[in-house]
Amino acid sequence: MNDTNICPICNEEYLTSRKSTFGGEFLEYFNCRRCGKFLTNPNFIDLYIQYGFDEVRHLVSAWIRRKNKNNPKETPRFPQEPVDANINKWLMAFKRMGLPESISEKLDALLQVYAIEVGRIYSQSFLAKEPRFIAETAALDLHELNGLVDLLIDKGWIKFNSSSKEWEYIVQITAEGWQRIESLLRNPIVSDSAFIAMWFDSSIQKYSETGASVVQKCGYHPIIVNEEEFSGFIMEYVISSIRQARFVIADFTTISEKQEEDKIIGGVRGGVYWEAGMAYGLGKPIIHTCVEKAEAIERIHFDVEQMNTLFWNSEDLDTENIDMTALPKNPKFIQRLYRRIQFLVGQGSWVEE
Repeated sequence: MNDTNICPICNEEYLTSRKSTFGGEFLEYFNCRRCGKFLTNPNFIDLYIQYGFDEVRHLVSAWIRRKNKNNPKETPRFPQEPVDANINKWLMAFKRMGLPESISEKLDALLQVYAIEVGRIYSQSFLAKEPRFIAETAALDLHELNGLVDLLIDKGWIKFNSSSKEWEYIVQITAEGWQRIESLLRNPIVSDSAFIAMWFDSSIQKYSETGASVVQKCGYHPIIVNEEEFSGFIMEYVISSIRQARFVIADFTTISEKQEEDKIIGGVRGGVYWEAGMAYGLGKPIIHTCVEKAEAIERIHFDVEQMNTLFWNSEDLDTENIDMTALPKNPKFIQRLYRRIQFLVGQGSWVEE
């Protein structure tokens, strides 16, 4: 790739800086007005083109911009980790990362970006066509961004500033636009959280910790209700968390029913079924897991047992000594869970603070 102002990711003349890192991995630092800052080896991009990179350029750009936004202090790498032999499959995973896809999703995303731009100064005017807005909305290019801006104007959610020329595209958010933004804040378009539905018992605490570690490794914030701080009714928090989650993990582990005084201990976890059902109803990607023990497997309802389930045992939960990104001939549970998440939703951009 020539030393020009063309960004190796978006392939547009938005590059503002480029420099070598002089590291052992031959990475270069780039800063792009569309993508943001990132590290990569341009030779990788040249290689990836033959595997379909052009098809997902705009999504990689959006992913980098999101990484910049979530953690401004860290410069993301592309690729984030070494890529296995199936480069095309890895690239196509960017289509499953929950980035805005439909026209409606992109319009909502752009409107929310504008809201962040003006903050609490509701009548603030701003330039509607910044290059970074292309990545913020996962738009293909500036032409699509232009179309989205025009649609927002047609819907009455933004309007031209009365003191500027229309061709300048200096705009303001309208009252109708702010009402739309308020409704969107209750249901984020892009989420980097994952809801884990499970039995809260000390016997599977290790599973809870392991599941959370794998989710974090995949770039998502694990939500386990009994480990979160919240106020109000617990079910309100559960419903809100599932609605906002990018995907859900439902663990159907249980034990035999036992009578203790006036209570039945153990048995099928109705809450997990309820939460999994809600996730299905909302169209969320969902991963089923269960301990590999007869008393748990035999209690999985026949409607659910038909689903592809990842079974685990205590020996599979050692995150310190098992490379979860590896894919051996007989993978452990954490390796299968990692791959399942990557296949369903791809790599997220959440980073623990």
